[in-house]
Amino acid sequence: MPRTSVELLLLCADEAARRFETQLLEIGLDNPVRAVHSADGVAAALDDSTGRRTTALIVVDPEVEGGWEVIRWVKTSRYRRVPLLVICDGEECEDAYSHGANAVMGRARWTHQSDQAASAVGNFWMRVARLPPMPEKQATNAR
Repeated sequence: MPRTSVELLLLCADEAARRFETQLLEIGLDNPVRAVHSADGVAAALDDSTGRRTTALIVVDPEVEGGWEVIRWVKTSRYRRVPLLVICDGEECEDAYSHGANAVMGRARWTHQSDQAASAVGNFWMRVARLPPMPEKQATNAR
């Protein structure tokens, strides 16, 4: 049964995000998909997560402005346990893994075989994988 409370966070082009969400619905997953367009958007989306919503997977296309920055930041932040899937090709894949990506997907598959990509990502990350919990919100120290 799909876990509808978990969200997929995408840093990619709008068209790719819409296509991905449509494909997830077609395979029976109604997990929310949140598309953002910058490194700041990723940070804001993660900090906005509450007990009602958890980010289960972050998908990053490093060709989007700030993409590599997001990859490096996520894996050194308190969100480092949230799985990170990077859309890349060639030597970029080695770079993605060296910066902490949990998995990579070829850009051609993501772009031209989006139905297969969504099925593979959705079925594994939303149905099979046991995902880590989101970190607790850090309390601010009032002075």
